[in-house]
Amino acid sequence: MSRLTLLLYLLISTLFIGCSLFENEQELIGEWESIGLPVTAAYDLFLYDGTLYAATGHDGLYSKKITDNSTDWNYLGLEIKNDERFFGSGVQQVDVYDELLTVRYVGPPIIDDSTRIGVLRSNDFGENWFSLDNGLRLSIFNESHSIRLSRSPNNPNIILSASFGLTFYSHDNGLRWNYNASDSSIIGGTQLYRGYTWHPEKENEVWSFGESNFFLPYIGKSQDYGKNWSFFSVPDLLNDQGIYSLIFDSSHHNIFYVGTSTGFYKAIIVNIDNEVEEIKFESIFRNQGDGYFYQIKERKLRPGNLFISSGRYIYIFNTTTQKVNLIEIPSSLSYIYDLVVDEERDLLFASGEGGIYKAKLNS
Repeated sequence: MSRLTLLLYLLISTLFIGCSLFENEQELIGEWESIGLPVTAAYDLFLYDGTLYAATGHDGLYSKKITDNSTDWNYLGLEIKNDERFFGSGVQQVDVYDELLTVRYVGPPIIDDSTRIGVLRSNDFGENWFSLDNGLRLSIFNESHSIRLSRSPNNPNIILSASFGLTFYSHDNGLRWNYNASDSSIIGGTQLYRGYTWHPEKENEVWSFGESNFFLPYIGKSQDYGKNWSFFSVPDLLNDQGIYSLIFDSSHHNIFYVGTSTGFYKAIIVNIDNEVEEIKFESIFRNQGDGYFYQIKERKLRPGNLFISSGRYIYIFNTTTQKVNLIEIPSSLSYIYDLVVDEERDLLFASGEGGIYKAKLNS
């Protein structure tokens, strides 16, 4: 076989694989519909008891009932004045449990003399806010710039919060925080990004992932609700790529999927005598546009369908057929920050720099 023939064969094979992997089927979801907040960026969404909450950075926190078909939202406070705003300031994440609002907040002092307030809470739906920094403030330089909040789905009084390369854990719903100094022993030191995913079957097991300050990916596991961690080597396949999302396969809990800055990967946990020996990765597909793979959400009532966002695209990946459907978003939604699946009403919500949209999920 000549070199030219070989190159043509490889090119045709690549095109064939790409065509067989991606399917542009908009029929999987209905038409997108704006539900408001078009002039702000909605960084994080949280669905609780029929109400959708939106963290919009320096514009504050908002909520609305899912059954409300208007574009009106309820303002819950924490807006930052124009002259005090800076990049990345304001409400970055929201969590709701037992009618308590908990947010990850970055901004000027609004309660005391702290440079930044890491975690705030309201028990009256935004009328008043107070700090949940007891213990977090002991981390570094009297600042508590929380990177991510993650509540245990099985034991909701347990919350994790990353701050300056450490995992802080609270067993009393955020009133007091502790940390283990050995947690900072990640290759590459502290982290530029850190997220958490709780194991779907093992109540006390939580996995961490992210990007170190040396721009290296990492994955860790805790079997005691985030107190102690062990970290795994990541192969060259993922070098120079932070890991920004992680979700377990709903049917095979020794398999999980990760999203990086450029691609989507399948990971298989290899066990020997119930101990994790290594994690094997294989590439599923590459990013078709710009943006990182920050969100992976599952339609739990129809397991096996994962919704993955990156930049201006939503990918729907079937873990059984390994097929990927590429879904474009409205032009006014310039960049996707978060996805939420409403199982009860078969709705998909997407938030970004152009507000918040919803679409009906088809069977």
